[in-house]
Amino acid sequence: MIISRAEIATSRPIGSRAFSLIEILIATAVLTIILLLTSKILGHATAISRTSNKRIDTDTDARLVLDRIAVDIAKMLSGLILTTSLSSPGGPITRATLQGIVRAKGTKLPPDKN
Repeated sequence: MIISRAEIATSRPIGSRAFSLIEILIATAVLTIILLLTSKILGHATAISRTSNKRIDTDTDARLVLDRIAVDIAKMLSGLILTTSLSSPGGPITRATLQGIVRAKGTKLPPDKN
């Protein structure tokens, strides 16, 4: 029986298609490292997402509070005489201006006290 160089190099009989124990251990180690890295990446992504969602919730709550304050201020100012007593950098604040602000917020101004 003549032994070829390929048989000596692999030390497997011709026609053997099975994996050696070392090959299986190396493949398992590589797969484990890949899974650990992937789980770390997903953990960090989850933490970043959680932080972002908390910031969005805080911004939403702040927007609701500021909208309510704007409506309350508009209602408070609607009872005053607004033609000349108050002015803003863009010009005098009138009842029509306040009505536009309050209408955008979905509420109504109280009737004039005149």
